Amino acid sequence: MLIEQIKWASTSMKARIAACFIMGAMVLSFHAPALDQSTGDLLGLAAYVLNGHVSPWLVAGLSLMLLWSSRHELWARMHRSTTLPYVFFGAALIFISVSLPWYAAAVIGVFGVFCILFGRASRLILPGVIAYAIVLLFPLVINSYAESAYAGTVIGPLAWIVQLLRLPVEVVGSNISLILPSSEELNVAVAAACAGPTTMALFLSIFTLMYSYRPIRGQTGLMVLLVGITGTWLQNVIRVVVVVVIGHFFGEDSLWAAHEYLSYLLFPLWYLMFTALYISVANQEQVESPYALSLVPVEEHEQIYRTR
Repeated sequence: MLIEQIKWASTSMKARIAACFIMGAMVLSFHAPALDQSTGDLLGLAAYVLNGHVSPWLVAGLSLMLLWSSRHELWARMHRSTTLPYVFFGAALIFISVSLPWYAAAVIGVFGVFCILFGRASRLILPGVIAYAIVLLFPLVINSYAESAYAGTVIGPLAWIVQLLRLPVEVVGSNISLILPSSEELNVAVAAACAGPTTMALFLSIFTLMYSYRPIRGQTGLMVLLVGITGTWLQNVIRVVVVVVIGHFFGEDSLWAAHEYLSYLLFPLWYLMFTALYISVANQEQVESPYALSLVPVEEHEQIYRTR
């Protein structure tokens, strides 16, 4: 069939790997000026990575770890022929990547090249690409189209909690007025970034990788996801409340320090709790997988296992 007959399908593995590197370099060449500007100053690059942009690097690292665990399956699938649907899909990704920032094009565009040349093997990489796209795009979409609404997800609970605690804090709209230890009044605004779209994106990305490794089927999986989303939202609410309380009792400097670093404490603690829940539920599902930390769907695991 036409879908099965592609000229480079029978090309040697070495030739296709070489073509992948060459075509990947061509895709990245569109972003060479931006890449050079970002990496020209090492201090500037370090600031970029550490100043609220560590999430994509974390997701990329986790994705590579999972991919490394399934490297033997990946290599076996790379020997198979490619098909037209993968060619069209890869070409579309390359076209899209040209308009993306270099750190997104480096993944999306090169993945498109891989789809074209290696076809079905790209399914092993797809979960990592999806997770990377989520952690990049979710905060951008929120900040662009739903900033006020997303900020409201923590402003309402904050107003209720400070009233319950009887703190001298006034919440009007997105503005917060609180009394410092010096009896001075401090006015701050709660933006969408304060509501934690980055931590929510990080949760969704890591959940995508966890689900690819150890799926929980049906409504149970959906319920676990909803619990995770609710818990991530709740820890963002707790973070904002704690920041306000710290500002009231310890001053403005302490408030901004807590605002900057508290999420690095709360989110890992919460995700450890969620991971324990996820593993417990997944064990009850008794989904067997002959490959630890593999991205291959369970049905394909069983098929590959039987052919060995």
